[in-house]
Amino acid sequence: MRLWILLIVALLIFSCKKDKPFDPQYLEEVVSEVDTNATHVLIINEGNFTFSNASITDYEIETATTRQTAFKQANENALGDVAQSLLIDGKTGYLFVNNSNEVIKVSMPSLKAQTRASVQSPRYGLITSKGELWVTSLNKKDIFVLDTTNLKITKILEASNWLEELVETDNHVFACNVNENTIDVYSLEGDRVKSIAVGKQPQSIVIDSDGMLWVLCDGGFNPRDREKARLLRIDPISFAVTFYYEFEDIEHSPTRLNYNVTNQRLYFINRAVYSFPVDLSEIAPTTTPIEIFKQEGANFYGLGIDALSGNVIVTDAKDYSKKGIAYVLSSSGQLLYDFETGVIPQDVVVYQ
Repeated sequence: MRLWILLIVALLIFSCKKDKPFDPQYLEEVVSEVDTNATHVLIINEGNFTFSNASITDYEIETATTRQTAFKQANENALGDVAQSLLIDGKTGYLFVNNSNEVIKVSMPSLKAQTRASVQSPRYGLITSKGELWVTSLNKKDIFVLDTTNLKITKILEASNWLEELVETDNHVFACNVNENTIDVYSLEGDRVKSIAVGKQPQSIVIDSDGMLWVLCDGGFNPRDREKARLLRIDPISFAVTFYYEFEDIEHSPTRLNYNVTNQRLYFINRAVYSFPVDLSEIAPTTTPIEIFKQEGANFYGLGIDALSGNVIVTDAKDYSKKGIAYVLSSSGQLLYDFETGVIPQDVVVYQ
């Protein structure tokens, strides 16, 4: 009888053993040496407002190793309160920590801090072709221009309202003016030369391989004056809107527009992950965004593209208090692997 029991237990153990996953999930290690040759998926975890629990998750693709609190490991102090975004320029990164009112210049990929600057409510940054760092602000209707060497503010450009993401092309900087529902155009000297009417609440803007601008307008947060969301294309030379797609459901609130250079498609979040072609010859009157990935119960919050592989990384913020998850997808939406993040994972940047 005892032999039969042992045989049954052995069968249960081996029958329940799972195959080794393609990539180890939730492998968390404290790494003393950062692999400078690896590809790093960096998740900027916003953290909770006033809790000062912002952090950075660093996932090394080649070693399948996750470093949680990577900034704290590199600097022996926490990142701060509400991390907004990370801008990378060569081997240098610029972190924008909103409620801490701080811009932090770091070495990549170690995240070791070089210098810090006090900037009111920094949101997003851009290194212009003149070598200046332009920074948008949540609470200040200005663009702060910083010297990239020491992060000293060299000048302040007046804006009419709250600005979010910004890009440069054709000797102009294009910035999303959220409350004015426009894309504001600046010369490289800092003069505002044009405001292009788009849709309700433009927050994200990208440049495609042909140099065209694409803008995503979420339609607004307030149910009393909400409008249908829009995706628009702008010619950066004529400043004309040459195409727009209007979402059918007024409840749709798409965010986090990204461009994938490997297949020349746009990606964004709208309760699922969607893609959309930039080639207007592919777009018919009946063309709608293609849903490529959905996860039951997920609260999708951040999105980024691995420009080398074309993989799409989308984050799940869950209930905004627990640790989140990053899902790594193929460009067509196949789930490849996932890994754990910090609290409220919002910005996704790949460093190679």
